[in-house]
Amino acid sequence: MGVFSALLRYYRQAVEAIKELFIRALMGVLVFLGYVLLSLFIYAIMRRIMVPQKVHVRPVHLYFSPACEPNSGSVCPFPRAEFLLNDGKKLLSSGQYYTISLDLELPESPVNEDIGVFMVNLTFYTTGKRFLSTSARPLMLHYRSPLLNTMSTLLFSPLLLLGYWEQTQRMGLVLYEGYYEPYGDGSTSAIVSILSHRIQLYSTTLTIDANFSGFTYYLYEWPISMSIIVVANIFITLCTCTIMMWLRDVVRDYDLQRQRGLQRRRALQQQQQLQLQQQQQQQQQQQQRQPSGLAHLPPATLHPVSGRPPRVAPPPDGRTTPSSEASVDTLTEDQTTTGSEVNEDPRPLPSWEESYGDTESEISEGFNEVLNRMQSVRSGIDDQMGSGTESGSAGQQEGEESTDQREGLRHRTGQ
Repeated sequence: MGVFSALLRYYRQAVEAIKELFIRALMGVLVFLGYVLLSLFIYAIMRRIMVPQKVHVRPVHLYFSPACEPNSGSVCPFPRAEFLLNDGKKLLSSGQYYTISLDLELPESPVNEDIGVFMVNLTFYTTGKRFLSTSARPLMLHYRSPLLNTMSTLLFSPLLLLGYWEQTQRMGLVLYEGYYEPYGDGSTSAIVSILSHRIQLYSTTLTIDANFSGFTYYLYEWPISMSIIVVANIFITLCTCTIMMWLRDVVRDYDLQRQRGLQRRRALQQQQQLQLQQQQQQQQQQQQRQPSGLAHLPPATLHPVSGRPPRVAPPPDGRTTPSSEASVDTLTEDQTTTGSEVNEDPRPLPSWEESYGDTESEISEGFNEVLNRMQSVRSGIDDQMGSGTESGSAGQQEGEESTDQREGLRHRTGQ
């Protein structure tokens, strides 16, 4: 049963891992396809805005007054045609240069040959029929000698008879080589005029060709290559923006966690400091409440290294005096030392035999020497004491020990 349960658990974990991996892979594929479609959509909009229509062809229907005779003396209008450039949709893009040409189909008639050179005029108007720009160019039929006309007629007579050939000439006239469509109030209409009353023609066509340059030129001339490059750049830009936004969220979460950790650490340090202060206050209160058995001794009787009063040697006969017992009891009651706050004297304390002789005079001299050394040590201790309360309690204890010590020495001296 244990093996079966373990296998079942491993199977469930494997199924969950595969499911999670499948979901992540599906999400990655969907995000990838979404970014690709979005890149294509952005490229289509950009191409639509940046690359206008290359060529515009508009037929020109000339109007003239047939009842007006040029030789009658009255003012007769020239053949002209007007067409709109902004009929629901603007024909010319603002900020774009154009080449505008007029194509005419003229018969090789004696009238046109007699006219010779004639003028063709193109005028652009903006909103409210305000003048914007104009251009005029001369034009005439190509010259052909009578002999050449006769030979061509004889040569192409079958085609002429069957209607597959006509004696006409197609002529193209460039009116603008670099017309610039301004921003704001651009051109809304144009008028084409032929400055000749006797001109004969079959048809007239106006051609507007956009002159692309820069990035627009590459988009129009190499659409497939530029589409791949632009879509790839847009896709990389989208992925980069997404990664940067994700990293920003990650860094922000990391900063928040770091700030929270610092706050918790500061709170813990403050709590530890408060606990340490409370422990110090409790220790000070306990030290103040402890009974001081050595308060009546002067501070000069303390040992310069350990801070404790020197032990009194017992009498030769082995008896103990009350003063020595009191001093020993006092030492057992209070074991606080101030050795770290005392200037250590490298000289060792003299032994009982060195300090006190067998005679009374030697004992008194040794006693005085000990008192002098204790007074010097006491002066060093008093200079380095930090607090008045501890100094007073220590001085009181040292005074009591010194009094007991002197009483013990005098008792021995008397004996």
